[in-house]
Amino acid sequence: MARRSQANQARRQKTPPLSAPAVSPVPMEPQPVVPRRSDFGKNLVNLLFPAYVLMIALGYGVFLSGMATTRGNEIGSDRSLFHAINAASLTGFPATVGVHEFNGLGQATSLLLMMGGGLFSLIVGGLAAVRVLRLRFSDGSVIAASLIALFLAMLIGTAGGMAGGFGVFDSLFLAVSAFTHCGLAGAASPGLSDTITHVLVLPLAIFGGLGVTVLMELFDALRHRRAISTHSRTTLAYLAAAYLIGAVLLLMVGKLSNDVSFSGTRQALMNASAESINARSLGLPLLYATSFSRSVQWLLIGLMSLGAGSASTAGGLKVTTIAELIRGTRRALRGEGASRSFGIAVAWVGLYVGMVVLTLLILLKQLNGMPADRVFFLAASAVGNVGLCHDPLSITYDGLYTLSAAMFAGRVVPLLVLWWMADSTTDAELLVG
Repeated sequence: MARRSQANQARRQKTPPLSAPAVSPVPMEPQPVVPRRSDFGKNLVNLLFPAYVLMIALGYGVFLSGMATTRGNEIGSDRSLFHAINAASLTGFPATVGVHEFNGLGQATSLLLMMGGGLFSLIVGGLAAVRVLRLRFSDGSVIAASLIALFLAMLIGTAGGMAGGFGVFDSLFLAVSAFTHCGLAGAASPGLSDTITHVLVLPLAIFGGLGVTVLMELFDALRHRRAISTHSRTTLAYLAAAYLIGAVLLLMVGKLSNDVSFSGTRQALMNASAESINARSLGLPLLYATSFSRSVQWLLIGLMSLGAGSASTAGGLKVTTIAELIRGTRRALRGEGASRSFGIAVAWVGLYVGMVVLTLLILLKQLNGMPADRVFFLAASAVGNVGLCHDPLSITYDGLYTLSAAMFAGRVVPLLVLWWMADSTTDAELLVG
């Protein structure tokens, strides 16, 4: 009996243990490697802000010196500062003494200010975006992409403008103005019904309003078939929705208010489509606000405040700010905790509204002969870096200084908000500001 027990025990020891059937490993898609961030980008940004102010000061000096105008048509310090900030902040208000009144040096100065303002927005915003969104792009690639994007816009826009009958410099000026969302009209500016407006100018503005990191992700996705980030998907979706909703609302409100700008089916569709893009920061004087009814003008104020994409050349609140507010509100209604990104979005909206209201109150005192709704339109246009207005600006002195301060704040403050996010958030999926 003892021998049989020992034999069974030995047999059990020799029997191999049961094991699960072998499963071939599933190949995992390699995850993108987020580069370790050095201090290079942040140190560069700390230099770019004073460089941007210095660029405006140099432009102001050129305009004030009289070298930018013909003899006898010199402009004072108020207009000189206004023209420098108007171009560098990418706002592009038309004025009674506009770019077309300048000589070659004055027009070249305006062009360089637009280019500098566009690169400042793209690089500073892009370097913040890759940190906030934890993207795989290096600081050097963001800077290179910003330069390449502007260069391609200049190349395509110049070629297209020349094909449309414009001169070389006028085509180049128009291309930079469209891509940077400045909207300054040079010696030759297309009209609303011109083909070049719809096939060249507005598409360039759309690409300029996407943001440099969205452009980089789209190029990378086409090249390597990689998925794009939540921020890029949201930007594309919300920009498309903003365009469609804006066009439909403009068409409906224009028809209901018997606006002559929306009479006739073809003309109404063309105007609604163009202004839905133009009002969200481009601001070309395709039509002055006086061409629209008051109902449409109030709708344009909402579109001007919305803007386009973050880390782009556009102004306004940005569409991803609205997306973050919607996401945060849904989380709060579900009883979940609010994220830091939602808190920054709320703070940014409050700050933006405060800048518009402050500009409005100051302008109401300075421009006491102008109707209050026109002053409100002007304040929203300045803070949003849009440049739409009722007619070419003829105000002087204190009014121009206030507009200049509002335009400067509208360009710089959103970038500071982006870097606030970069320094304080670790789990953000959308950019704010």
